[in-house]
Amino acid sequence: NAVERLAKFLPVKLHAVTPKTAGQAYAALVATGCAADTHRNSLNVTRSMWAHLNGKGKGNPWDAVVGVGARKRGKPQLTIDESRRFLTAALELGEHEPGGVAAAICLCLALRASEVVALEGRDVDDGGRVLWVQRGKTRAARRGLEVPEALRPALKRLAAEAGNDGRLMPYSRGWVGYWVGEVCKAANVRRVPPHGLRGTHATIAASAGATAQVVATALGHAGGTVTREHYIAPGAEQSATARRLGTIMEAN
Repeated sequence: NAVERLAKFLPVKLHAVTPKTAGQAYAALVATGCAADTHRNSLNVTRSMWAHLNGKGKGNPWDAVVGVGARKRGKPQLTIDESRRFLTAALELGEHEPGGVAAAICLCLALRASEVVALEGRDVDDGGRVLWVQRGKTRAARRGLEVPEALRPALKRLAAEAGNDGRLMPYSRGWVGYWVGEVCKAANVRRVPPHGLRGTHATIAASAGATAQVVATALGHAGGTVTREHYIAPGAEQSATARRLGTIMEAN
């Protein structure tokens, strides 16, 4: 795992590391040629682990280590036109196959694949108008989302079949990825992973004028920084500004 990647380059035990040995270990990991995302994530996880084991405010030696290299930005995304075709294909498939509903949820509600397969019947609320995500990996991930009208009948049907405490789609995260790929083929759009649909959702929302913080809340992020840097495509927020300015000019 991430901590083990760095720990194998340490000349001392993790609890005895100093800023100098931490920097040496990180430099050695970078020198292996692994991707920037890999070594930077390893650094972040190790920093958090040290703070968890030793307490915050105790001079975390990993705080002095600065990550290097540019991260990859986001995942492959669909365009707006492609998203429309994808949603149409997903809802058509969803009439007889829950995998289509899972794919539509990934796009319309930006759920993680793990969140989709954890949904239970009781999470579909208010006649299918609200979906509660109650088993997210962080506190911010536990959220309530308004369901688009086109998706409500399918969710209500699955909830009725599952019962109050039954899972809507009792499968694995890989199952969600498979059906997202099948919908991509049916819609004749580029193949994207479920996480790419989260990015697509974020980009479309931002281009429509939603702030990064609002989008972050919908995605289950604690703040807007990660959402803006890794989910919202470059230019999306600027296009929303241009659209608002255009509306003002037309009104005049």
